[in-house]
Amino acid sequence: KPVPGASVEITYPNGDKKTEYTDENGEINLPGVPTGDYKTEIKDVPDGYNVTTNKEIETKVDKDKETEVDYVVDKVGTLKVVVIEKDGGKAVPGVDVTITGPDNYEKTTKTDQDGQVVVEKLPVGEYKVTIDETNDGYVTLQPAEATKTDDVEANKTTTYEFKLEKEVTSETGDLKITVTDEQTQKPVPGASVEITYPNGDKK
Repeated sequence: KPVPGASVEITYPNGDKKTEYTDENGEINLPGVPTGDYKTEIKDVPDGYNVTTNKEIETKVDKDKETEVDYVVDKVGTLKVVVIEKDGGKAVPGVDVTITGPDNYEKTTKTDQDGQVVVEKLPVGEYKVTIDETNDGYVTLQPAEATKTDDVEANKTTTYEFKLEKEVTSETGDLKITVTDEQTQKPVPGASVEITYPNGDKK
């Protein structure tokens, strides 16, 4: 479909430059221009689009002929990855993230201090995000939990959220309880004792 509102800088044979904008038909029509060598450069496109051809094109205008210059733009969106702790929602930085998508797109990076990865101007389509499921200090995710697939839509932000559970590690020791008869100093079997553990559990 035509893309109105794109700006194109035109360099004339004498070196003069002028910026024109595409109309509702996605066109810039300049009748009666001098013959000679021209250079066109697409400078800006509306939100939700990205230039997929060369931004600069050199061409020549001949006498009594119409010269056409064509640009192709893609609809694009933003992909956002968020990695947080399951309890409390604290950001998890430094997590390896791999993004794959259309036309063999692949990008590997790490979450920033906010636990995020943001990739802008991606062509619309289906993208798969996989995070490293063996992060130190966190419970290892199952492969299905470490991968999410969704569609990136034009001029929108698609968010992929992953939640990691902190790995609980604690030191252990031995506890021995003895109940004795005060007078005879002999062990007393069958006495019941309630034990409250450090985490509050009782047994």
